[in-house]
Amino acid sequence: MYNEVSAHLKHNNPDLVVEGHYHEADEPKPTIAKAVNMLYGFLLVTIIFGDKVFAALGMPMPGLLVQARENQMWSMFGIYYVGNLIAQNLMNTGAFEISYNGQMVWSKLESGRLPSWPELMAKMQSADSLAGGEPLHRLVMEQNAM
Repeated sequence: MYNEVSAHLKHNNPDLVVEGHYHEADEPKPTIAKAVNMLYGFLLVTIIFGDKVFAALGMPMPGLLVQARENQMWSMFGIYYVGNLIAQNLMNTGAFEISYNGQMVWSKLESGRLPSWPELMAKMQSADSLAGGEPLHRLVMEQNAM
């Protein structure tokens, strides 16, 4: 979406400087996502090397780990897929925020939807008029961090 909006605006306004940033998720979501990533990494390493660790400790391998090692590829794929799915959903903000010369002109987080071209152009023209008619040349868009 960012590329489409940027290209369209630059086509109509060649002097416009368009910047894109990721809208970071609020805490504690990034911390939980990191913990999920570490957990699935630990589980993958345990599937690969768990037999050696339990043998060195003189303990029998848990039944679940034995089953995971018997179906190693499917177990690892499932852990990787589910772990990434959880971590990405935690980081998903759904944001598409547009500010024009420091003034917010559109927020998907507030409106719950993306702007139409006429809406976006009207908001940018409104920002121009609030600046006393001086042309503004800096547009910043923040989108969902993934």
